[in-house]
Amino acid sequence: MAIPIEKVLSQDMVVKIVSDTDLFSIGSLFITALVVIATTYLTIKNFKTSMTSHQKTEMMKIKLHEKVKNRQQWIESVRSTVSEFCAVSTTMAEISLSLDKRISVLKSLEQNAMALEALQMTEKFDAQLSRALVLKNSLHLLLDPDAQEAQEVLEEIDSIYRIISDSSSDNYPKEELYSRVSRVIELTQFVVKSEWAALNL
Repeated sequence: MAIPIEKVLSQDMVVKIVSDTDLFSIGSLFITALVVIATTYLTIKNFKTSMTSHQKTEMMKIKLHEKVKNRQQWIESVRSTVSEFCAVSTTMAEISLSLDKRISVLKSLEQNAMALEALQMTEKFDAQLSRALVLKNSLHLLLDPDAQEAQEVLEEIDSIYRIISDSSSDNYPKEELYSRVSRVIELTQFVVKSEWAALNL
């Protein structure tokens, strides 16, 4: 007859499979795993929040850039339209009065070839003068009249326009015109350089 093994082993010899120290180690391992999982979850969540915030900021920058760009285009369109309107309005009266005189002169000269050529040259001059007026008005709208350098540019431009509009071929002051054109170029370069410096802040 066989003796049961439990009776053979004494109670002192029985080995405990799980001790208190083992339970503490397993608990620590389980808590560490939970902390790692929670930390990973929070890190991923914060990363997603940060990316979403960054994307929103970038979208706001893009929208702001587009609004500024659209606003600048609108301002340029308004300036150009107002300038052209001013030029056309101011030259219409002069053209209508002088056109009648030219037609009567042409008829009295019986359409002489020289008279036709003179008339064409006068019309070309008037077209150029009208274009100069458009450009002058554009510059008045583009430049800040409160800025000292811009005021100087505008004064020189007005002087140039007076020279070309008031002069006849007999008393055309070319030296003064060229001097003023050079001055406008210098002043404009200074204004542009100042604007570029302000943009690089």
